[in-house]
Order: sequence, then structure tokens, then C-alpha cells
Amino acid sequence: MFNSFKRRLPEISIFHQPSSPPSTKALNLLRSSISAPYPPGQAQKQPLDFDLEVVEGPPTSDQMRTILSYLPSKAVSPSLAFLSAHYATPS
Repeated sequence: MFNSFKRRLPEISIFHQPSSPPSTKALNLLRSSISAPYPPGQAQKQPLDFDLEVVEGPPTSDQMRTILSYLPSKAVSPSLAFLSAHYATPS
């Protein structure tokens, strides 16, 4: 009867480039945050609770539109909201 009130875990997706050290570091940080106390070094804290989806490759155009729809304003430049470890991205 109350199935619609069940709490669902937050979902986090990472578009992972295995050959990129920053991408690997970010993925390892996310994985450790769900398997060990968070923040690290605080044994009394619980791990974070979320579903992690790892996508190896860039987002599709539909996924990118969805991601951009979460930005607070169309006036915000996507380059200010995203970090990229892609080799073609200027540093």
C-alpha cells in the first residue's frame, strides 16, 4: 500500500575514463566513501549511502541535456560547472 513512500537511495553516475588519473582518483574516492567511514579518518562516522553507476565513456547528447537541466540557470556556462579529465579538454 505504501510502496510509493519507500525511500530510494540517491544515484550518482560517473563518466569514467580509466586511462585518466584524475578520473581514477575520483572513482576511488566515491567507492571508498560507500565502503568505509566518511569522512576518512573518522571511525565513528558511517559510510555514505548511495548507488554508484560507473559509465566508461562520455555522456550521450541526451544524457548531457539531462545533466545540463540540473544547472541553476541557463546563463551559467557549463565550463564553470563541470570538471573534465578528458585529454582534449584544455587545462
